[in-house]
Amino acid sequence: MCRADKILDMNADASWPLQRALSKRLETSARLQALLGSCFLLHDVGTIKPCYPCLLLGPNQTKGWRSHAFDGQEHRIRLIAYNRDGGSDMARKLVNATIGELHDADFPVPGHALVDLQFEFSETRYIQKPDEQEGVFETKMEFKALTVSD
Repeated sequence: MCRADKILDMNADASWPLQRALSKRLETSARLQALLGSCFLLHDVGTIKPCYPCLLLGPNQTKGWRSHAFDGQEHRIRLIAYNRDGGSDMARKLVNATIGELHDADFPVPGHALVDLQFEFSETRYIQKPDEQEGVFETKMEFKALTVSD
């Protein structure tokens, strides 16, 4: 196999298998299910009208990375939590539960190896649209994952 073929093989896109594996991990979290109740949702932003509280997949970014031994991908994964009841305290609980499930987590990603998964930051703000009676707390969380192909 020539070097060009090896690079193509090693750089097979891991973003979709990673997103599916990460979703499965979060959807099976007893801690998150307890916080989110029957409104536990994990969907792409914009595909549904959320109930509250909920957790959504936000925009993601993937780019290549290299080390002396591997070629792989770096993924920036954004999750967005929304809550009305419980205020900023509930927002913190959702962040802590999500970090607890994902930071330094090790779970299978079909066709790839998850090398590292790290919490990067979170940001919470209160949003109230002029035409709505109630506002919501929106919490954005970002994680960085490194993957290599099997």
